[in-house]
Amino acid sequence: MQKDIPSYYLFNKNTNVNIEHVDYENHYDYTKPHRHYYFELLFFKTGGGSQLIDFNNYELKKNGIYLICPGQIHLMKRQSSANGLIVQFTNEFLMAKNIPWNLLFQTQFLEDGKLFDECISLVHLMEYEMENNSSSFKDEIVSDFLKIILLKLFGDTKSKVESDGKLLEFVTLLENKFKEWTEVSDYLSEMNTTSKKLNALTKKHLGKTALNIIHDRILLEAKRVMFMNKDMALKEIAYDLNFDSQASFSNFIKKKTGLYPTGLQKELLKEK
Repeated sequence: MQKDIPSYYLFNKNTNVNIEHVDYENHYDYTKPHRHYYFELLFFKTGGGSQLIDFNNYELKKNGIYLICPGQIHLMKRQSSANGLIVQFTNEFLMAKNIPWNLLFQTQFLEDGKLFDECISLVHLMEYEMENNSSSFKDEIVSDFLKIILLKLFGDTKSKVESDGKLLEFVTLLENKFKEWTEVSDYLSEMNTTSKKLNALTKKHLGKTALNIIHDRILLEAKRVMFMNKDMALKEIAYDLNFDSQASFSNFIKKKTGLYPTGLQKELLKEK
């Protein structure tokens, strides 16, 4: 039976933006792989250790900036020498400030001393406002500072999905329905478009057909489940992801990765 991947909401549910030190007392077991329903932007003034983000391992470096997005498998192995701050924020914050959510999925790690100094100064201003501003404008000021930080970090990265409303509709539906809707035709009636038009959009902006994008999302979830549930039978994983048999699931994984599920899982667990 599948064990759900431990997933956590922002501890303070009364706010859409929060700041913590990297060694703050957490409300969940952060020493095991998990995922969040919110974003974390981590600024390390000094390094030491590593950061696992969806099967990619990043060294915790001085002046390193790391982004954890909702749903991503995450595990930080921080040495005592590593010091920094975490800015946590929700998708509701992004919507309120008109920041395209997909802009933030472009990059997971940045290393730029000048950019780090500029952004950490703004984080300190956010902290000051949170602690000292008692006016009704406090939340707005804090949110504006964070918007500036995100635009500084990711604003020059072209937002591909933002450029077309139909494409944004597709990737939003995909995130919510990828287990149930595994064929392009499943999305067409909901979106009131044609296969030709959808494929033209995905090829233009994402460089892949709509079906390949659907398959990539299913593969990512398969990796996450295999990583977090090493004792789960392949048949159960196949069923959970809506494959009609273990064989079809195995063939899918082999076609996408060059490995059968057991081999892929071994590779993934090397990072654990």
